[in-house]
Amino acid sequence: TAQGPKDPDDAEVRAAAVSRLRELGEHAASVGLPMALELYEDTYLGTADSAVRLVEEIGLDNVGLNADVANLIRLH
Repeated sequence: TAQGPKDPDDAEVRAAAVSRLRELGEHAASVGLPMALELYEDTYLGTADSAVRLVEEIGLDNVGLNADVANLIRLH
């Protein structure tokens, strides 16, 4: 029942996350790999709207979502 990680509701932190994930996505693309971001509650990937927004902000064709819905319904 332990609380999992929780991303802050902070525009500067979110922008840093987008920048860093974009950098990883660019590296993945440079070696021909896709990159999947897995849904996880209480993070920037915790809701459908937030996850889609994050992928759109990253803005790379090789970055997408892994809709692991078990992470949204499981207990800690």
